[in-house]
Amino acid sequence: MSGYQAEGLITATADIVEQLLSLTGTSFERTGLIFSVPVDNGNWGAVINWDCVGWKSLLAIFALVMATDYPMRKKLKGLAVLLPAVYIANILRIVFLIWYVAAYDIAYFSIVHAVLWSWGLALLILGSWVLWLKSVR
Repeated sequence: MSGYQAEGLITATADIVEQLLSLTGTSFERTGLIFSVPVDNGNWGAVINWDCVGWKSLLAIFALVMATDYPMRKKLKGLAVLLPAVYIANILRIVFLIWYVAAYDIAYFSIVHAVLWSWGLALLILGSWVLWLKSVR
């Protein structure tokens, strides 16, 4: 691992999350990259970091597309759609999780985060790739 982190992309992700959360009416405070949500016994915090950008998901969809035998032109067209789609899905995941805590407290948060979103994002990546494969045939 190189330790590389795109600070601008992390900040942009936090900015987008903040804007979307504001649209939902969710009660939160933001300090830098930290989102704080009031819960029953205090506050719950979420830190937007390099992993929140979804770099692993972006790398996975990139690798899946590039591993095909299709011409580079088709691969690049696919990536032009799939990479932003996966990034947006990841942002919606963050917004949903913060909204969930604000709406339902931290009950079942670990389950929602670990199962629903981890598996959901994996299925989204594979499903998007399969749909792309079908579209380029």
